[in-house]
Amino acid sequence: MHAELLPAEHFKRMRWLNGAGWTREICREPPMSETFDWRASIAEIDGDAAFSPFPGYQRHQILLRGNGFLLHFDDDMASLEPPHGQHRYAGDMPVSARLIDGPVHAFNLIWRPQAVSVRVLHRPLVGATLFFPEPGVEWVIYLIAGRARLRRRETDIPMEAGDALRLSIATGEPSDAGRCVLDGNGEALVVRIQREARHS
Repeated sequence: MHAELLPAEHFKRMRWLNGAGWTREICREPPMSETFDWRASIAEIDGDAAFSPFPGYQRHQILLRGNGFLLHFDDDMASLEPPHGQHRYAGDMPVSARLIDGPVHAFNLIWRPQAVSVRVLHRPLVGATLFFPEPGVEWVIYLIAGRARLRRRETDIPMEAGDALRLSIATGEPSDAGRCVLDGNGEALVVRIQREARHS
């Protein structure tokens, strides 16, 4: 399984599409494409603001830092409060953020459901966590706090809080090529991304 370290200092900082805030992009697929199948980033929300619309996409947001914020929809509201409140919603829904008490950072996953299905898990890291290669599946691991180390045969990749890892089956690699072991302490977000069969 191919493992790529994505250090926090290499995340690309960019304006929201509507110019109302900033995001630090962790990774997207395909890379550099405006019509991506999925994208993982960290939204920096410094004030009350409307979010950019993403028609045809789904969104999942998780509070990483700060005292929380409210998502206001046309006829609904969701509260993302410490430690790691989260909410999933359609990207074409008009939505704005209202801060509860000061700026926040939020993990922001956006994907096209016609292309991929996703699952987002918040996990404490205590000892070893195993990742097995699966055809059409890749993983994005964001280390919220603590330290971790990925081990696979000769590979040994250390992670600090704020870093991310991307795991996938390398081109030409058999699906039974072995497992990855993530050792550490702290907490992480683990995103499982599976490509839909008609897009494989």
